[in-house]
Amino acid sequence: MLSEIPAELVDLILSFVHPTVLVLGAENQNFIDRATAVTLGRCGLVCRAWLPSSRRPLFFRVQIVLKNAHRFAQLLKKPHLSTFLPFMRELVFSEGLAEHHWMSTILPKLIPHFPDTIHVLEYRLRAIGNPKISLPCPRLGSITHLIIYNNNETTVADTVSCVSSFPALLHLKLCGSGWRGTALPATAVVPPRLQSLDLDFRRLDPFLTWIQAEKPPISDLKLTLPGDRGIFPREPLDSLPQFIQSLGSSLTSLTLKLGKRWVSDVSKISNASFLKSNPNLQTITFQSTYNELITFITGIHLPRALGHLTLRVYAGGGYGEAVWTARELIEVLNDRLDERHSTGMTVHIARLVRQSTTFPLVPPVHVEGRWGGLVSESTIQDPHYNVPWG
Repeated sequence: MLSEIPAELVDLILSFVHPTVLVLGAENQNFIDRATAVTLGRCGLVCRAWLPSSRRPLFFRVQIVLKNAHRFAQLLKKPHLSTFLPFMRELVFSEGLAEHHWMSTILPKLIPHFPDTIHVLEYRLRAIGNPKISLPCPRLGSITHLIIYNNNETTVADTVSCVSSFPALLHLKLCGSGWRGTALPATAVVPPRLQSLDLDFRRLDPFLTWIQAEKPPISDLKLTLPGDRGIFPREPLDSLPQFIQSLGSSLTSLTLKLGKRWVSDVSKISNASFLKSNPNLQTITFQSTYNELITFITGIHLPRALGHLTLRVYAGGGYGEAVWTARELIEVLNDRLDERHSTGMTVHIARLVRQSTTFPLVPPVHVEGRWGGLVSESTIQDPHYNVPWG
C-alpha cells in the first residue's frame, strides 16, 4: 500500500475542490475532456467518500507545493471536504513553497485547522538560498520530528528560532551549506526532550554552542561534514570533541562522516580522552579515508559498552587493494580490542565505491576477531559517494 501520496495526485485532488466549475464542452468555461473529468471525479472521492481504511495510507504523508498551496488552503477551511485530516501524520512543504510569502500570510491562519496527529514536519528549501527570506516557523505543538533540507543563506538566528518553536521536538535533521552570521537570539530555548540530532553542514558553530548550553538528553548524534570544492571556508573541528563529551552518559550512538577538507582534523579527536565521557556509547560509525580510519580507531578511547563499530572507507583501485585495506583494518582492530570488550561486539568494514564504477564487488567476508567478536566486511556501491568529497 502507498505510504506517500504522489504529488500529481495531490494536485488533482486539490484541483477538484469546486466541481461545478468543471463543465464539459462549454466555450466560455474551463474545458476538460471526459477522461480527465472521470479522473478528477475519482480523486474527489479520496477527500469525500473513501472509507477510512483507504484514506489512511494515502494521507499519512502529504506534500504541499507552491502550485497547489492556495487550493489546499481552500480545502482546509471546509470541514466537509477535508475528512482526510485525521489521517495526516507527516507534512512536507517543498518546491519553493517554504520560502514563499504564503508561509507567513496564509499558513498561520490554517494552523488552527491542523489536527494534533501531525508529528513530522519537513521543509525542502530551494538549493540556492535567498537572504531576504526568513525560515518559516508554524506553531504546531505536536511536532516531534523536524527536517530541513537545503538550509542555505538563512541566519543562524532564524534556524535557532525555528527549532525552538517546537517544544515537543525529539528528532532534528538539518542539511545545508551553512548560515549567515553568528548571533544567537536571546530567548530561544533548546527543545528540552531533544533525543536525536542529525547535522549535514559545513559549519557547526554556533549552532552546537546553542545546543550545548542547555544540554538536552541527546542519545543519537550524526554529524556529516561534506566537501564543498572550496566554495565555503572550512571551519576547524575544535569545538566538536567538547560538544560530544558534553553529552556525557546520554549518548548511545555516534556517527561521524568527514569529507576530505576535514580529514586533517581527525587527529584532534583521535586521542585517549575522546569518548571517555561517554561510557554508555554502544554504536559508533566513522566514515573517512583509510589513513584517517587507522588514526581514529588506534587513538580514541573505546567505551566498554560498545557493541557495534562500523568503519566506512572510501575505496579505490582494484580487488587486491580492497582486500588489503580490509585485512589491515582487521589487524588494527585485533590489536586494539581485547578481553575487556564484549565478545558479542560486532565490527563492520564497508568499502564505499561509486555506484557507476567497474570496481569488482568483493564477496562479504565474516571472520572472528581475536577478542572474540565478529568482523564482517563488504563492498557497497554508494550513490552518494561523491557528496562528502565535493
